[in-house]
Amino acid sequence: MPQGPASPLAPCPLPEGGPPALKKLPARSAQLVLKLCAWLAGKGFGQRPDARSGGRGGSFLLAVSGGADSCALACLMAYAAPRLGLELHGLSLDHGLRPEAGAEAAYAARLCRWLGFPCGVERLDVRGEAARTGQGIEEAARSLRYRALERRRRLLGAQWTAVAHHRRDLAEDMLMRLVRGTGWPGLGGMASIDPARRLVRPLLDEDPLALRAFLASMGAAHCEDPSNRDTAFLRNRMRLEILPRLKAENPKIEEALLSLARLARTDQAFFQEALDRALAETPWRQTPAGLRLPKALLQSLPRALRLRLYLRALHALGTAGQARASTLFLLDEAWEQGGRPRVFELPGGARLHLRRGEILLEPAPEAGSRSCAETAL
Repeated sequence: MPQGPASPLAPCPLPEGGPPALKKLPARSAQLVLKLCAWLAGKGFGQRPDARSGGRGGSFLLAVSGGADSCALACLMAYAAPRLGLELHGLSLDHGLRPEAGAEAAYAARLCRWLGFPCGVERLDVRGEAARTGQGIEEAARSLRYRALERRRRLLGAQWTAVAHHRRDLAEDMLMRLVRGTGWPGLGGMASIDPARRLVRPLLDEDPLALRAFLASMGAAHCEDPSNRDTAFLRNRMRLEILPRLKAENPKIEEALLSLARLARTDQAFFQEALDRALAETPWRQTPAGLRLPKALLQSLPRALRLRLYLRALHALGTAGQARASTLFLLDEAWEQGGRPRVFELPGGARLHLRRGEILLEPAPEAGSRSCAETAL
């Protein structure tokens, strides 16, 4: 049986007769399947959602690149599907950046068919997108990728898109956010479930080495993308240079970052619930000029909640990506001190007006139409 990385330019065989039965897998591989089933069931994913599940349902579009992580995701979800009544579709995207990318996408589609569900293939013009928008190649690829996945999800009527981010990806994401200047809870990194974008990351707690071992135990090969070793990209520098140095200081740094992410999500849920209660009692007011935060609402909150209130209001206006913690701290200090009216300007044209103990958030022209830097709060 083929194991390990495949040559993307040559046909890659898969075991005849389809994937092995779960009971024929090594114990660790079977445990990984059962762990995924328990996670999905615990989050309410299933074909017949009820009120307790939040109506999440069980129709998934899987992003399958042909790399080890996404191939493992496809295989694991294929084992989980009949147990939980899940409907699966795949999509493999050829970014057009390497000559072998088309063969890798074709292998990903063939793997999905071997697993028993359909998979489409779509080619993206990443270089053209970068030229049109002025984005870097990595940013343009990411933007096009997620837009293509969302288009296909809607076309298929799938409820969620599942991607194969794992524990090391989470660690890299947290470190990149730290470098860019994020704060709490953004420092907690990507979420396992992102309802706004209909994204699910069911493998976020998993070790990538365990995923590769699982894939090998099935006899399924995967492709290796040589661009993953190009240190011109920040994520690759994190993976190949920064994380190894941190591991030299703490061999369990990934586990430590995973714990931090869980704490961040726990705190985020607490603060969101507290804000929900405060806004239910004293709502903000939508006006032609923007969002008005009444004095009574602001006076009812401690600073930790006020800062998050400002951020939520900016999110509601589509301008939150331009807020910086230093500006929001200055705004809050000025509100506490009272005094003369003040105006705080955010990059991009959004404004925060402070007068008579109230705060008016005025959106920038065409707010939300531009790419924003990450919020540092």
